[in-house]
Amino acid sequence: MNNNQFITYMKKNKYLNILLSLYLLFSISTYSIWQAKNHNNITGDEPHYLVMANGISKYLSFEQTKPYQEEFITRKIYPPGLNTGNQNSSPSPQNTHAVLGPNGLFNVHNIGLPLLLAIPYKIFGVQGCKAFMILNGGVIILLLWKIVSLICTNENINFLAILPLAISNPLIFASNQIYPEFPAATISLLGLYWLVHKIMRHQSKKMFDLLCFICISFLPWLHIKYSITLIIILSFMLFNLIKSNTIKKRLIYLFTPSILSIFLLFCYNYYAFGNITGPYDQWTVYGSNVEFSWKSLTVLLGLLFDQEQGIFLQNPLNLLGLISIGLLYNNNKMFCFSIGLVSLSSIFINSIHPAWYGGYSLIGRFGWTGGIIFMIYAGYALVRIGQINKNFLIVLSSISIFISIHIYKLFTINAMNFYNLDNNTNSSRLYSEISKYLPSWVDANEVIVHMPNLLFILFSILLFYSGFILKNKMKQ
Repeated sequence: MNNNQFITYMKKNKYLNILLSLYLLFSISTYSIWQAKNHNNITGDEPHYLVMANGISKYLSFEQTKPYQEEFITRKIYPPGLNTGNQNSSPSPQNTHAVLGPNGLFNVHNIGLPLLLAIPYKIFGVQGCKAFMILNGGVIILLLWKIVSLICTNENINFLAILPLAISNPLIFASNQIYPEFPAATISLLGLYWLVHKIMRHQSKKMFDLLCFICISFLPWLHIKYSITLIIILSFMLFNLIKSNTIKKRLIYLFTPSILSIFLLFCYNYYAFGNITGPYDQWTVYGSNVEFSWKSLTVLLGLLFDQEQGIFLQNPLNLLGLISIGLLYNNNKMFCFSIGLVSLSSIFINSIHPAWYGGYSLIGRFGWTGGIIFMIYAGYALVRIGQINKNFLIVLSSISIFISIHIYKLFTINAMNFYNLDNNTNSSRLYSEISKYLPSWVDANEVIVHMPNLLFILFSILLFYSGFILKNKMKQ
């Protein structure tokens, strides 16, 4: 590419380049300041994902004895030490996150994320993996831009709509975390982009189709819970292909990668754990991996409405997305339902896992995937607002940017601790000045008597219903 071609490309994609630059500025500065302040270092399950990545890249093995033994001695990934006792002790189920299977010691965490991190870890170690995760967040911005651009061709409005989303939460403070939620969001967005592309009657090359089909087939490797997300995306893709009278060859392209992927995952699980479903029978840290109870219901609502954990409070623009459901329902039911079901699939399955709200990790982790997918609804609402009144869109975007900068200051500049706290179950660190007026869903024994919980649910129902009213008025 010569200089003239490069300049032409930059001018043609100036809005996208600005969005990506702003995202990278905020996310890289967050990680850099945390490093300088020795804050929010690798912790929780993160070191175990990195040990697995080291095992794959250095030892070319999924078996965990050698990489754990190396980490016990060097403490290169987790300086405090995964094994706080004798550094020369042997790795075992008692001092690792692994179980002893028929062929050795295998990690209970899914192998998908370590597979993605193996090369970055091989080249640049922990910092390489952090950089990979931040760049993955950039791909999320790209896909949001692509999806919204298919809906609206006015780049000025699209830019104003995506700008507050590009620096919103949880993208900035969570983008460098070593967890599967963000890669799962990226792959899900890619599947939804393919779907919108087809709904808009755009032609695509077979190679693009195959790439999308291969990518979504990787979802269960990131975590078994994303099998539900895969089934939902595949179902909508299948319906679209049948509806468009596609040739049978495309159907083969759709199902072959997923069938092969699941078969290989079954083979890995059988080799590592002696059964095709994984280590969940052997790994009983939480007693049970699934729980239907009053607590799980409050967690489900908390992942939506809680002032720290909920997708509607971490990123208030998602509240506007509730209006989009009614608006989209009339325009394209398939697009409307696909976004909602993909978003809720991860939130629901996380709400019944007893590692409530993600265990010892940054606040809101169990809602990250669903919240990012829900941003499509928010983006659509902002675009429609911009088409009606551009100045009002500017006001809404400015308010959202102000909130994001406020949280950026808390997370990055002030380096406040935003990990889940066992001894402060009703923590209110995001909006401390008005916390008593906001929903709190962490303490299951108090949720009924806290009036803002009910008020925010009613307010959300009103927003949801207003979308259908606006839809009917626009139709008239």
